[in-house]
Amino acid sequence: MGKVTPTKSSSEKEADQVKQEKMISINAKKQEQEEEKKKKSNLENAAMAAPYFPFHSRPGIR
Repeated sequence: MGKVTPTKSSSEKEADQVKQEKMISINAKKQEQEEEKKKKSNLENAAMAAPYFPFHSRPGIR
C-alpha cells in the first residue's frame, strides 16, 4: 500500500506558498549579486584585492 498523507488546510497551503515565494526572491537576489560580481573586469577585481600604499609611506622612496 502507498503512503497516505493528511491533506493540508488552506491556511497551511497559503503558508507554504509564502515560504516558496520568499525562497524564490532570496535565490533571485543571490543570482543578481553573482551576476554583478561577474560583470566586473579582472582589473577591477585585482584593484579591490590589492593593498593600497600611498606613495610617500613606502620605505626607501623619497
